[in-house]
Amino acid sequence: MNLHVLRDKGNVSEDQIAQKLGFFDTVGAPSARVMYQRLQEDWGLPDWVVYPDGVGKGSDKGKKHRVPNTEEMRERKAQPSRDAIEELPPAEDAIEELPSPEGAIELFDKGIEQLQYYLNTLPMLVQQRQGKRFVSSEWIEDDVEDYLDPRDYSEAEWKKICEVNDVDPDTVPMNLVKLVPPHLSPRGSGPRVYKNLKVLIGMYALIYGSVDRLLEVLYPWPQEKEKEKEKLRKKLYEKRVPKKDRSKDGYVTRLLIAAEQIAQTVQGVEVGGGKPPPEVSRHELWIKWNIIDPMYQQGHSDQEILDYLNEDFAGEGDEYSLSKVIYLRTLYTPKPSR
Repeated sequence: MNLHVLRDKGNVSEDQIAQKLGFFDTVGAPSARVMYQRLQEDWGLPDWVVYPDGVGKGSDKGKKHRVPNTEEMRERKAQPSRDAIEELPPAEDAIEELPSPEGAIELFDKGIEQLQYYLNTLPMLVQQRQGKRFVSSEWIEDDVEDYLDPRDYSEAEWKKICEVNDVDPDTVPMNLVKLVPPHLSPRGSGPRVYKNLKVLIGMYALIYGSVDRLLEVLYPWPQEKEKEKEKLRKKLYEKRVPKKDRSKDGYVTRLLIAAEQIAQTVQGVEVGGGKPPPEVSRHELWIKWNIIDPMYQQGHSDQEILDYLNEDFAGEGDEYSLSKVIYLRTLYTPKPSR
């Protein structure tokens, strides 16, 4: 049953037509908007076929669309329906094989080593806050070896260093080993949090999507400031509507979005380059690759696949629909060879 036949009935909405033809949005709801987009992007159909009034939102103002005559309509109605999409040549050109992340393991390992170094410095970190100014130092508890190079000093300075350390400047090796007693080593002062701690806090926020536990540890709230917590949470986690104004999002929200955009860019995707494709869950992709596609290739109908899924895989109140089976079957996401 095709688009024109359903519209000719006159008693179904565009969303109902989308459901019958297997077009759903990212949350699984039937969507006329998604139907219009995929009919144009995947099938290349013109506005007068896709939209009920013959004019889409993206059409040029004032542009007239010729109404097809009866013979043209009869020819177009005879074309294959959505269910026949598997007979089209596969869109292999649209599949771009990306290098295995294995090649980046060495780089990631170096990052982990640096994180481990930052983590090891935390017990030595001494912090103070003066308004918006942070003062950071490290307490060096154990004796350390400080290697001095004579080339870094004038002849007079080097003689003085050797004299203090009771060594002969004419016989001392190139590097003079000097024991430094426990001391407080300054790391800087300014509006920014000490780098080691900043990186670790950012990593924690990326992994867990929240810094609530860190707040409890790093900045215990006085009882009288309890009401300010909600304001702080808004600064951290708020998600603004409309999404176009991301500058008003919370700090953690923006961090997570930025991390996703960085990852997309590194993997070759132009961020903001048109509407993104709908999400397909891990479970839906598993069902498609391991049940729907193999059964369809064996000659089973969509209804038979649906019956099998609902009998063996669906939980109570979580049954599959025929439109969902058709949607996943016609979705071009072939299983990788490895």
